[in-house]
Amino acid sequence: MVVEKYTKALLLSLKKEEVAPTYEAMAKIASVVKNSKFILIIKSPLISVEEKVKILSQIAEYNNPKFLNFLKIILENKREDLLKEVYLNLYEKVSFYFNSF
Repeated sequence: MVVEKYTKALLLSLKKEEVAPTYEAMAKIASVVKNSKFILIIKSPLISVEEKVKILSQIAEYNNPKFLNFLKIILENKREDLLKEVYLNLYEKVSFYFNSF
């Protein structure tokens, strides 16, 4: 339910030409989030939210302000664990959006 809301909010904020690059950026982040040590770094209270967003944007190689704001909201709400689920939900929605399964 929460994942659905985050995914929907992200997609509604994007223009059509921003959807595919954002999906690819989320895919890169999701591949790194599998690592438990990386999750410990992202959850660390010693690192500011801005620094965490910077780290994730470097991993994603994508600096779209809407995407960065999305990451900031996820991190501020301490929903780091949802990044992979958001990616999976985004995959379903983007596949349907572009009519490719």
